[in-house]
Parts: sequence; C-alpha cells; structure tokens
Amino acid sequence: EGDIAIYARRYNLHQGVFSLDPRTVAEGEMALIVARLKEIAEHAAH
Repeated sequence: EGDIAIYARRYNLHQGVFSLDPRTVAEGEMALIVARLKEIAEHAAH
C-alpha cells in the first residue's frame, strides 16, 4: 500500500529468498519500507 515504488528481484525466489532493488527508493523511504515489512512479518508469524 502507498506511493513508494518497490521492485523485487526474484533471482533466488525458488530458495525462499528475495531482494529489493534500492535504486528506485528515495531518501527517507527505506525506513518506511523496513517498518512495513516488519509489520507484515509479525502478522504472518501469528
């Protein structure tokens, strides 16, 4: 959700690993991305 463009790299997705391409992330947006990913992970753990 939101206006931040996030592009995932799927090179190792078959191994359960993905990475995010930081080139499109503006200054200050990374903290928002990390916070949201933490929320998603915590929700998935319950």
